[in-house]
Amino acid sequence: MTGREIYAPRQARQRRSWTLAAIVLLLVFSFGGQILAAIAGVLLGLINAQTGEMDWVGLSYILIAAFGATAILLLLWTTFFERRGPATIGLNARFALRFARGYGLGLGFLAGVVALIWGLGGYQIEASGSLAVASLIPVAWLLAGFIIQGSTEELLFRGWLMSLIASRHGIWLAIVINSALFGLMHAGNIAWSQELMFGLANIVLVGVFLSLYAAKEGSLWGVCGWHAAWNWLLASGFGLPVSGQDVLVTPIIIDLADTPDAAWWLTGGVFGPEASVVTSAVLLGGVIILLLRGRFASYGTANGATPDAGDHRGGDHKGGEPALAAAFIGNIPKNYDEALGPHIFVDYAADIADRAAALDSGDVLELAAGTGIVSRQLRDALPAEARLVVTDLNPPMLDIARSKFEPGEVVEFRQADAMALPFDDDSFDTIISQFGVMFFPDKVEAFKESRRALRPGGHILFNVWGEMEANPFSLVGHETAAEIFPDNPPVFYRYPFSYADPALVRADLETAGFVDIAHAVVGIDKRVDDWALFARGLVLGNPLVDEIRQRGTISAEAVIERFTLALRTRFGTEPARMPLEAVVFSARKPD
Repeated sequence: MTGREIYAPRQARQRRSWTLAAIVLLLVFSFGGQILAAIAGVLLGLINAQTGEMDWVGLSYILIAAFGATAILLLLWTTFFERRGPATIGLNARFALRFARGYGLGLGFLAGVVALIWGLGGYQIEASGSLAVASLIPVAWLLAGFIIQGSTEELLFRGWLMSLIASRHGIWLAIVINSALFGLMHAGNIAWSQELMFGLANIVLVGVFLSLYAAKEGSLWGVCGWHAAWNWLLASGFGLPVSGQDVLVTPIIIDLADTPDAAWWLTGGVFGPEASVVTSAVLLGGVIILLLRGRFASYGTANGATPDAGDHRGGDHKGGEPALAAAFIGNIPKNYDEALGPHIFVDYAADIADRAAALDSGDVLELAAGTGIVSRQLRDALPAEARLVVTDLNPPMLDIARSKFEPGEVVEFRQADAMALPFDDDSFDTIISQFGVMFFPDKVEAFKESRRALRPGGHILFNVWGEMEANPFSLVGHETAAEIFPDNPPVFYRYPFSYADPALVRADLETAGFVDIAHAVVGIDKRVDDWALFARGLVLGNPLVDEIRQRGTISAEAVIERFTLALRTRFGTEPARMPLEAVVFSARKPD
């Protein structure tokens, strides 16, 4: 089966737990959090040590503390062992929108199930609901508790386990395994009975539905909302059992009970409506709708990442698509310069120009110079007599770069391929590149070519983008494009952010023969005054626009409007701020 990255591109530095080990770890995280919280709960008097009984205070404590501890254990594992950020397990962009939408859907699904069972004669009213303060306080605590509980279960099963298995073995096996385990984790909720068997089957079906929901949306936020809403409304809205567990609170809508002559398969009996055939029918309908709705999200593998990316240590990898570097033509250079430049390039240009000036270089070569954003600042920062040679693979980019210089300034422009530089050995003191290295088809060979053109003791200085999670505008662009074209998602945004692992870059520089390798992470809190202008650059200022035109189903202007809305939703109305992160590398050719 073909692996699939369903939440974020897989980076070269990341590890993936083995599938069998992940299943064991899932049990460790789940029961570890429960045991720790239960011990503390008994000591605090919130749980009866003999019977295990608890009131709404104890239940709220368990939902928050036990499941919160489980979530913390999981996040520690993914962060420090697997070296993965939250986005890789589904906690990516558009939290508020996706969670709220999922929560609304969860409320709707549960309300629909209860209404159908009521209409079929399965429920009777035991008491009216209450909005008294004494009722609202426990309901509010349970609201928070079920958000943490539901979200933690989604993190474990749909976020972490499903993404790991999908990455190694494909999405369908991932859905089957995580859903089956999700059902089995509820096997001890009540005594063995026909209600339990049917309830477990439905919980497996819930797992399938939520797996499809998360994998199609490419995010975990929606299913976290759905799961939390279902459980909370079941207990706090209607007073019904949650997976066989009674919740001792006064419902805020109406207190329902099974009618005496209702069949267990209609109401779910002691397990609650999750063991009802009505729930089966509603969930099956949801599964069918999701199966018919577009394709699964696919973020792909970032440059340098191999099938066993966690063990990769640099070397001869090809990083990226060679055609991308040559695709900055047509109207792309103008939009790149005017719409992207002021937002994401100009500040880093000043940084790298200052670093270059500190090297006290005589002859400087700039690679992949683009529209001269760095070139202009380099010329201003370097001594007037220093030689500056500006190169790029694309003449249209260099045409804009030339326009930024006055006649008589000491600067030369040449079309050049970083893989085959048209310069003699030992020609330059310093070679500089801003956000160009990621597009070199073979980075080690490009570094070797730079080393050849440098004089002994000369320096190479370049920056690359950090990971997509550290530059969330890229996630907004990538995810929005995937939503617009679900059947054939554009891939451009995978590449600029694919070379962010310092260990990988260092290994490539060492292989190319460089020494004294150093790097620094440079973060910027960038003010944005016009999301529409920035969105224009994100769409028209790179080869994404060609991918849009090839698909031919929507205009580039319409895509810009979608990008603008997505950026405002993620970062707020202008003026707003967004984080940026780049990694600057320097290395020296041996004397």
